[in-house]
Amino acid sequence: MLSIIFIFSCSSGDDDDDNNDDNNDDMVDPMPVENVQVDRVGRVVLDDVYNNDDASDLEVLFTRPGNESNISEYRILITKAETTFNITQEIASDITPDRYLAVTPANGDILSQMPDDILDTDGDFIIDGIDYRAVVLSVADGTTATINQISFPSNEMALAETTVKITYMANDGVMIEDENHKVLIDAMPSTLTGWIPVSPGEQVKMEQGKVPYHDINVAMITHNHGDHFNPQSSLNFLTNNKEATIIAPPQVRSSINRPGVSDISPAFQQSITQEVNGVKITVYHLRHFNLFGNDFSAVQNYVYLVELGGKKIIHFGDVDYERANLASTELASLGGVDVAIIPTFHTLISAENKLLIEEEIAPQLIMGIHLQSSTSVAEVLSVYPEAVVMNKSLEFIRL
Repeated sequence: MLSIIFIFSCSSGDDDDDNNDDNNDDMVDPMPVENVQVDRVGRVVLDDVYNNDDASDLEVLFTRPGNESNISEYRILITKAETTFNITQEIASDITPDRYLAVTPANGDILSQMPDDILDTDGDFIIDGIDYRAVVLSVADGTTATINQISFPSNEMALAETTVKITYMANDGVMIEDENHKVLIDAMPSTLTGWIPVSPGEQVKMEQGKVPYHDINVAMITHNHGDHFNPQSSLNFLTNNKEATIIAPPQVRSSINRPGVSDISPAFQQSITQEVNGVKITVYHLRHFNLFGNDFSAVQNYVYLVELGGKKIIHFGDVDYERANLASTELASLGGVDVAIIPTFHTLISAENKLLIEEEIAPQLIMGIHLQSSTSVAEVLSVYPEAVVMNKSLEFIRL
């Protein structure tokens, strides 16, 4: 707490005028603010979301710090990637307003589109052909804190034609989005040992519909296993995201039987195509693999083909890599897909399975997820050298 102390001299009679002067001389200025540094914001993500060919293409998401009560504003700065690490807290604090976007604390994570006329930290216009990063300066309020704090740099990003974004959430979970729609698949699992988890804070944000999950159209669940599905999280999601729809097999629906849950139910090795909240989705019912000494043949495993932004993206859940199973999709004969999101761990990583995917699904790109904690990216890439393999929550790619 800031303490302000005033000292007065008291006298009387003819000395009043002199005493008044003394009072002014002896008055002590407010005690200086203690040297307190504000907190650094958390994860900063830079993304190329729009197609305006200027700075307004860029969107910056950052996580609020633990304490923002002594922060007056945040300043988002766009830096050339090659010079990002030269930007210290002192340099960032002196940058002029034409080179940053000021944002007021909002008691939550902040998602901001950059103005079209903002300059980078070198004073240059933001243009195509240059790699950029974002940093965020937490600005002290000058009352309870006086020292600013700069964030760690964001990912690297260049302006490009924007289509579809796939964000890896954890384990077998992803978020797929274009400019108008967002879907989740297996994004809110239970926390189980041996699998890559989503952070508790991120899962709560999904359940509550907080930024950047504030406008989910559809949440899909592949099957009723804890590393893919959490009943309570799904119920929370339905409560807080009333405009969204959940698609899931009957074995999942039995535990979340509420309004907002679709009744799409293809027969085994059959499919149903339907537009759900503006998103074209084909639901396939394919066999679940048998692994770990378990017989999973009775588990209903749904596979989802999502069409967004002119791209076809298929998520297989825990599909059994068996030719008749994959051939039932008829995707190869229909021209294949842009991205196949496949489970990659243990015996699923094999040249035989890779060939089967190429022949029966014909994807332009394979995205390997659903790694166990003990499975390395290098192990997957040894079989799928041209694949995108993700094992860090909130990594993303643009197609």
